[in-house]
Amino acid sequence: MHSVAEVGTDPLRANLFNQRQADGFNKFLAELELKGYEPPGNQACARPGSILPRLWVEFGRAPHICNNGSVRTMADLLSAPNERAKTFHRGSTRFDPATMGYTDEGAYLFDTRTAGNSNAGHTYGTDLSPSAKQELLEYLKTL
Repeated sequence: MHSVAEVGTDPLRANLFNQRQADGFNKFLAELELKGYEPPGNQACARPGSILPRLWVEFGRAPHICNNGSVRTMADLLSAPNERAKTFHRGSTRFDPATMGYTDEGAYLFDTRTAGNSNAGHTYGTDLSPSAKQELLEYLKTL
Protein backbone atom coordinates (compact mmCIF):
# COMPACT_ATOMS: atom_id res chain seq x y z
CA MET A 1 0.00 0.00 0.00
CA HIS A 2 1.35 3.41 -0.95
CA SER A 3 0.09 6.89 -0.16
CA VAL A 4 -1.57 8.90 -2.92
CA ALA A 5 1.13 11.57 -2.49
CA GLU A 6 3.87 8.98 -3.02
CA VAL A 7 2.29 7.69 -6.24
CA GLY A 8 1.51 11.22 -7.47
CA THR A 9 -2.12 10.73 -8.48
CA ASP A 10 -5.03 13.08 -7.97
CA PRO A 11 -6.09 12.60 -4.32
CA LEU A 12 -9.72 13.75 -4.61
CA ARG A 13 -11.37 10.45 -5.48
CA ALA A 14 -9.04 8.32 -3.39
CA ASN A 15 -9.88 10.43 -0.36
CA LEU A 16 -13.62 10.04 -1.02
CA PHE A 17 -13.54 6.27 -1.67
CA ASN A 18 -15.59 4.59 1.05
CA GLN A 19 -16.53 1.06 2.10
CA ARG A 20 -19.81 1.08 0.16
CA GLN A 21 -17.96 1.92 -3.06
CA ALA A 22 -15.31 -0.71 -2.34
CA ASP A 23 -18.04 -3.30 -1.82
CA GLY A 24 -19.59 -2.30 -5.18
CA PHE A 25 -16.28 -2.68 -7.02
CA ASN A 26 -15.63 -6.03 -5.40
CA LYS A 27 -19.11 -7.25 -6.38
CA PHE A 28 -18.57 -6.04 -9.96
CA LEU A 29 -15.19 -7.81 -10.23
CA ALA A 30 -16.60 -11.01 -8.73
CA GLU A 31 -19.46 -11.10 -11.27
CA LEU A 32 -17.57 -9.83 -14.35
CA GLU A 33 -17.70 -12.20 -17.31
CA LEU A 34 -14.94 -11.52 -19.83
CA LYS A 35 -13.02 -14.02 -21.92
CA GLY A 36 -9.73 -14.75 -20.19
CA TYR A 37 -10.76 -13.09 -16.92
CA GLU A 38 -11.02 -15.06 -13.71
CA PRO A 39 -12.89 -13.50 -10.77
CA PRO A 40 -10.80 -12.96 -7.63
CA GLY A 41 -12.89 -15.34 -5.52
CA ASN A 42 -13.35 -14.20 -1.92
CA GLN A 43 -10.37 -11.84 -2.00
CA ALA A 44 -11.35 -8.17 -1.89
CA CYS A 45 -9.60 -6.15 -4.58
CA ALA A 46 -10.85 -2.74 -3.48
CA ARG A 47 -10.92 -1.23 -0.02
CA PRO A 48 -11.08 2.32 1.34
CA GLY A 49 -7.74 4.07 0.98
CA SER A 50 -6.38 1.58 -1.56
CA ILE A 51 -5.07 2.86 -4.84
CA LEU A 52 -3.02 -0.08 -6.06
CA PRO A 53 -5.05 -3.08 -7.25
CA ARG A 54 -3.52 -6.50 -7.53
CA LEU A 55 -1.89 -6.96 -10.92
CA TRP A 56 -4.02 -9.98 -11.76
CA VAL A 57 -7.19 -7.84 -11.79
CA GLU A 58 -5.75 -5.12 -14.04
CA PHE A 59 -6.47 -7.01 -17.25
CA GLY A 60 -10.23 -6.75 -16.75
CA ARG A 61 -10.56 -3.36 -15.13
CA ALA A 62 -9.67 -0.65 -17.65
CA PRO A 63 -9.63 2.34 -17.61
CA HIS A 64 -6.66 2.38 -15.30
CA ILE A 65 -5.34 4.30 -12.31
CA CYS A 66 -7.49 2.80 -9.62
CA ASN A 67 -8.56 5.92 -7.81
CA ASN A 68 -10.18 7.62 -10.82
CA GLY A 69 -9.90 5.61 -14.06
CA SER A 70 -8.05 8.42 -15.82
CA VAL A 71 -5.88 6.34 -18.18
CA ARG A 72 -7.75 4.46 -20.90
CA THR A 73 -5.33 1.58 -21.54
CA MET A 74 -2.51 -0.21 -19.78
CA ALA A 75 -0.29 0.73 -22.74
CA ASP A 76 -1.12 4.41 -22.08
CA LEU A 77 -0.25 3.90 -18.41
CA LEU A 78 3.28 3.00 -19.51
CA SER A 79 3.66 6.38 -21.24
CA ALA A 80 4.82 9.49 -19.41
CA PRO A 81 1.95 11.37 -17.71
CA ASN A 82 2.40 14.40 -19.99
CA GLU A 83 2.02 12.11 -23.06
CA ARG A 84 -1.27 10.55 -21.92
CA ALA A 85 -4.53 11.62 -23.53
CA LYS A 86 -6.17 14.56 -21.77
CA THR A 87 -9.62 13.38 -22.88
CA PHE A 88 -11.09 10.08 -24.02
CA HIS A 89 -14.50 8.49 -24.33
CA ARG A 90 -15.80 5.97 -21.81
CA GLY A 91 -18.64 3.53 -22.20
CA SER A 92 -17.23 1.29 -24.89
CA THR A 93 -17.80 -2.43 -24.56
CA ARG A 94 -15.08 -3.26 -27.10
CA PHE A 95 -11.96 -4.38 -25.27
CA ASP A 96 -8.63 -4.07 -27.09
CA PRO A 97 -6.37 -6.84 -25.77
CA ALA A 98 -3.30 -5.37 -27.51
CA THR A 99 -3.42 -2.19 -25.40
CA MET A 100 -5.31 -3.72 -22.47
CA GLY A 101 -8.12 -1.20 -22.48
CA TYR A 102 -11.48 -0.32 -23.98
CA THR A 103 -11.64 1.52 -27.30
CA ASP A 104 -11.96 5.31 -27.31
CA GLU A 105 -15.68 5.44 -27.94
CA GLY A 106 -18.80 5.78 -25.88
CA ALA A 107 -21.17 8.46 -24.73
CA TYR A 108 -19.14 9.92 -21.86
CA LEU A 109 -16.15 12.19 -22.53
CA PHE A 110 -13.67 11.85 -19.66
CA ASP A 111 -11.55 14.99 -19.16
CA THR A 112 -8.40 14.53 -17.08
CA ARG A 113 -8.15 18.29 -16.54
CA THR A 114 -11.25 18.25 -14.31
CA ALA A 115 -10.66 18.21 -10.54
CA GLY A 116 -10.40 14.62 -9.36
CA ASN A 117 -9.69 13.27 -12.86
CA SER A 118 -5.95 13.90 -13.17
CA ASN A 119 -3.89 11.22 -14.93
CA ALA A 120 -0.58 12.36 -13.40
CA GLY A 121 1.63 10.10 -11.36
CA HIS A 122 2.05 6.35 -11.74
CA THR A 123 5.37 6.68 -13.54
CA TYR A 124 6.57 3.10 -12.96
CA GLY A 125 7.55 1.60 -16.32
CA THR A 126 7.34 4.84 -18.28
CA ASP A 127 11.10 4.83 -18.87
CA LEU A 128 11.17 1.29 -20.29
CA SER A 129 12.10 0.73 -23.93
CA PRO A 130 9.20 0.11 -26.35
CA SER A 131 10.09 -3.58 -26.52
CA ALA A 132 10.27 -3.88 -22.72
CA LYS A 133 6.87 -2.19 -22.43
CA GLN A 134 5.41 -4.70 -24.88
CA GLU A 135 6.95 -7.58 -22.93
CA LEU A 136 5.47 -6.20 -19.70
CA LEU A 137 2.01 -5.96 -21.29
CA GLU A 138 2.26 -9.54 -22.51
CA TYR A 139 3.35 -10.69 -19.06
CA LEU A 140 0.44 -8.90 -17.36
CA LYS A 141 -1.96 -10.74 -19.67
CA THR A 142 -0.76 -14.03 -18.21
CA LEU A 143 -1.63 -13.14 -14.60
